[in-house]
Amino acid sequence: MANNLRTYSGLKQQIIDTLKRPDLTDEIDSFIQLAEAMLIPPKFTIRELKVRATALCNEEYETLPPRFQAPISITEMVGYTVQNPGEENETVVWDGKRRKIKMATFGQMDEKYPTNTGQETKEYSLLANEIWFRPFVKNFYYEIRYYERPEPILTAPGGVNKILDAYPGVYLYGSLMQAAPYIGNDARIATWQNLYTGLIDSLNEKDSQYESMNMSMPAVGSYNP
Repeated sequence: MANNLRTYSGLKQQIIDTLKRPDLTDEIDSFIQLAEAMLIPPKFTIRELKVRATALCNEEYETLPPRFQAPISITEMVGYTVQNPGEENETVVWDGKRRKIKMATFGQMDEKYPTNTGQETKEYSLLANEIWFRPFVKNFYYEIRYYERPEPILTAPGGVNKILDAYPGVYLYGSLMQAAPYIGNDARIATWQNLYTGLIDSLNEKDSQYESMNMSMPAVGSYNP
């Protein structure tokens, strides 16, 4: 019976069956985790990892969203109103107007904004887990579009995430490649590498086509920095 590659248990069994190395069974989880760690931009930029969220900026440094990997854009939500501020049913009503906040390096931020003064926030930079806005002169709501890390399948509900569900080959061939140090000059390594590279290239190409069609990315809601 074929394994269901769209679940962690099925993927693990397929890796075991393919390697035919019982002595490596205890290493399979590590292979999967290493394969998962390769799913980062700019090498892996598929549409399913592009999300957006909104948040209130009320200080110069704000916390990045959960599972943030890399930024796409940050825009100020211009023309919003807050209904029932400070209450449990607080709601932000926005007319859709945006003002882009540009990305800059630490050095550029320090040079251009030696003091935290100005009419509006113009640029941002990234720290380990924070967004640094300059100049910060007033509270504002912003929308951040970014690449998120896939939810780890070893801990995801049901042992599946949206990447494994849609593209199981990414996990399968990526995991098999991690066995290379253990299986020496096995000719299958080159095959797995070619299959993996071809799949990643085709998925990124498909993403580029979506970009040219200006397709929207999924919302992950608001978050509290």
